[in-house]
Amino acid sequence: MRSEERKRVERELISTISHELRTPIAAVQGFAETLRRGGLDDRQNRLEFVELIEKHARHLSSLVDGLVDHASKELERREGVRARRRTTRRRRSAR
Repeated sequence: MRSEERKRVERELISTISHELRTPIAAVQGFAETLRRGGLDDRQNRLEFVELIEKHARHLSSLVDGLVDHASKELERREGVRARRRTTRRRRSAR
C-alpha cells in the first residue's frame, strides 16, 4: 500500500474508532447525569437507565478488546516483517 493511501486509511480508521467510542460514552454520561438529577426517584427509568449503561459499557469493552486484538496482530505482523528483513540482510552480508 502506498504511503498516501496508508495515511488516508489510518485517518479513516481513527475517525471511525473515535466515533464508535464517543457514542456509547456520551450515552453513559447522559444516562448517569439524568439519574443524578432526579432519575433515581423513578424506579422504571432507574432500572432502564442502569440496563442501558450496562449495555453501552459492554459495547465499549468489546470495542477496546477489538482494538487490543488488532494492535497485537499488527505488532506481530510488523515484528515478522522486521525479522524477515534482518534475515535477508544477514544472508546478503554473508555472501
